[in-house]
Amino acid sequence: MGTIKKLFKRLGDNYISFFKNYLFTNIAVMISTIITVIFLNEDTAYDLFKYELFFCINSFTIENFFKNKKSRIIGFIFGYIISFILGYLFNNYEDEFANFLVFYLISIASINLYHIIKETKLELSSYLHQIFSNLVSTTIINIVLNIGIFAVLGILHALLIPNSDFDIFLRTEIIIIGFYTIPAYLYAFINKEVHITDLANILLKYVIIPLTYIALVIIYLYIFKIIIRANMPSNSVFGIVFALFIECMPIFVLYKSFDFKNKFFNFIATNITFVFIPLYILQAYAMIIRVTTYGLTKARYLGLMVLVVEAIILFLMKFKKQNYLINVLYVFIIASFITFLMPGINYEDASIKYQVNVIENLLNNREIKDLNEEERIKLANSYEYLRDEKALDRLSIKLDEEVIIREPYTSNRRYFYEVFSNSNDTIDISKYSKMQIISDDDDITNNKIKIKGYEIDLSDAITKLINHEEIKELIYNLDDNNDFYVIGLTINGENKKADYYSINGYLLTK
Repeated sequence: MGTIKKLFKRLGDNYISFFKNYLFTNIAVMISTIITVIFLNEDTAYDLFKYELFFCINSFTIENFFKNKKSRIIGFIFGYIISFILGYLFNNYEDEFANFLVFYLISIASINLYHIIKETKLELSSYLHQIFSNLVSTTIINIVLNIGIFAVLGILHALLIPNSDFDIFLRTEIIIIGFYTIPAYLYAFINKEVHITDLANILLKYVIIPLTYIALVIIYLYIFKIIIRANMPSNSVFGIVFALFIECMPIFVLYKSFDFKNKFFNFIATNITFVFIPLYILQAYAMIIRVTTYGLTKARYLGLMVLVVEAIILFLMKFKKQNYLINVLYVFIIASFITFLMPGINYEDASIKYQVNVIENLLNNREIKDLNEEERIKLANSYEYLRDEKALDRLSIKLDEEVIIREPYTSNRRYFYEVFSNSNDTIDISKYSKMQIISDDDDITNNKIKIKGYEIDLSDAITKLINHEEIKELIYNLDDNNDFYVIGLTINGENKKADYYSINGYLLTK
């Protein structure tokens, strides 16, 4: 009981210390929380959130970098002006500035983390070990806090206010997040005076690190299976290896702060770069196959950039005993700038240029009728991508959509490319309160896709499209409150098996 009391007292003292040193950050978070709770069901909630986000982020950055009163005052003046301008831009020109938002968030997070680590004057391995211990303690308190509050709230709801709706639980969770979770997790990253708990070490030594080794073994077994059976790697292999990379690298950095006696485990940890290279090659091969087969898209561009960043991290993991590994935070900033903002080579411009080149190279001194079936598939894929990106005006060639998409594909051919387009001029949205435009494209697994976290089974639509049966309307019920109304759907594959889709429509919320 005394240990638990000490833990809560220490966390309470830490919270007070964080509140004093980051006063404006905490005030900004709390005011944002209160505003969110008040306007939760209003249309203005999302608009206000955009302002709140920038004010909170910039407050933390200013208080993180500037310690004296004068510099903070100047910082707040400029920081809040910038926050207001950015909030206004994202409220009124969200599509135009969406890429800048992503770059801004990645850059601010990387710069702040770099500054925090440098100020601790700890080795990166010790800092990550410290963070892990902080996060374990914070998460335990957060879980206990949520369970306790929601248990009391559940009793209150059942006995005294049975007619209240779900909003009371949602608003309570927002209050917990704003008044405890966000400040506590922020403090976990900046807390310099930390005692690494036995629980954190036990979790690392006996749970997380062993499971990491097991995951590595499983992926290696999969590689051997591919080699023995001469199979193509699964479409999901890129994501699996990427997730393993994200989990592995921090673990094998903080591994240095442990005194393990097992020579085999120590050898793997010391040479994790070489251990991961075969997995990296598998991941790169899976992505390159997708690009060469189906062309460059925004999602695949991001995949290629991930490969570049991973290669740099693997190099820094081995170079000079990881002394320069912290500089990977600057790599994140540069990579995000190239990906989202660099004119001509960002993920939107590069993908569009690639698809334009595919079409213009295929039709260089040739007509569509002169193309073989594989070339017609590439032509249709590129045309569909440019149409979805509203970039057909980038073509120097005028094309007939019906000829490109419909004419080359018949049911007795090996390859197929089918399109559904909703012909309804009006949609009845009287029973809905919100409508969000959705556009997505990716691989299809077992005829199922995911939209905003919801799984949709396209089996019936795919069968009808392949068999050229009429489809008047596609509406998918996602849950009791959300439906997905399909405006356009494109599928392609071979042997009547769809392996890629492009879809756009409306997410309708009641």
